[in-house]
Amino acid sequence: MLRLASLAVLVSSLALLSACARGIDTVVQPRITVSEPRSVTAAEDIFNVAMMSALTPGLVVTVRVVPTGIELQDARMMLVPKTPPRSDANDRIIVRSLRQGSLVSEVTANDPVVLFPEGKGQARREDRTLSVAIPTPSLVDTLEVIVTASGESRTFDVSQIIREYCARAEGTPTCRLPVPR
Repeated sequence: MLRLASLAVLVSSLALLSACARGIDTVVQPRITVSEPRSVTAAEDIFNVAMMSALTPGLVVTVRVVPTGIELQDARMMLVPKTPPRSDANDRIIVRSLRQGSLVSEVTANDPVVLFPEGKGQARREDRTLSVAIPTPSLVDTLEVIVTASGESRTFDVSQIIREYCARAEGTPTCRLPVPR
């Protein structure tokens, strides 16, 4: 059996070599076919369905921490992960979305306050900027930002951003009041 396979490889190799030696100039042109584009609904697109099932409306906020306090630089409504990553670092920035003082959702992110984590005398960054995506599963009006490194906390009114979003996207969960408990 092995002799037969070896013989087949030898014959194939000799045929290839003889074709190369004769200088066959036949160029094989690739065949390219293009199908006609067709519309695909969002429900038919399995990649779209998988991605959208992992996202929910939420706020993407950019927070700046400076020695004089916490600043909200930007806040926009976007689709964000339903389950945001959790931080176990010592220094954290916690962002909470609130509705009339009640907690709706919370995200914890690493605070990039330490510049050089190893060695002696860790250098600390006093001015830093961080963007965080926080889900808003129901109507919110306030963001609370807590910096654990300094113990500082500040609230920001985001009701205008939510109102503008809800004027364009009435049916989303973000624009509905939470179910009373």
